[in-house]
Amino acid sequence: MINDFTVEVTRKGGKSSMSYPLIDYCNILKGDIANVIGLVEYMLIEQYGTKEHWPAAASDSFQAIRKKLLDASNSVNRLPSEIKYKGQRIDSVPADAFIAALLNNAASK
Repeated sequence: MINDFTVEVTRKGGKSSMSYPLIDYCNILKGDIANVIGLVEYMLIEQYGTKEHWPAAASDSFQAIRKKLLDASNSVNRLPSEIKYKGQRIDSVPADAFIAALLNNAASK
């Protein structure tokens, strides 16, 4: 059922939007995060040359940034498999039970 979830992304200015399957959108975000790591590394290489020539502070800062971004990337990658509904993973809830519960909840409001 997780394959049925989509994310609506509106571009800056609100002029256009696109829908992506949740899993695909998470993969896009993971790729974007990896690109940020590459851009920071490229910036440091442009500034100092190869990694062997980086000052210790720059190298330590890059490693800390890289670690945080990789952690975020892994969290984004795990997101579709970690979504739960009433304590159950979405993939383990039958679609008809999920929709029925949503409709019952909406009707009770």
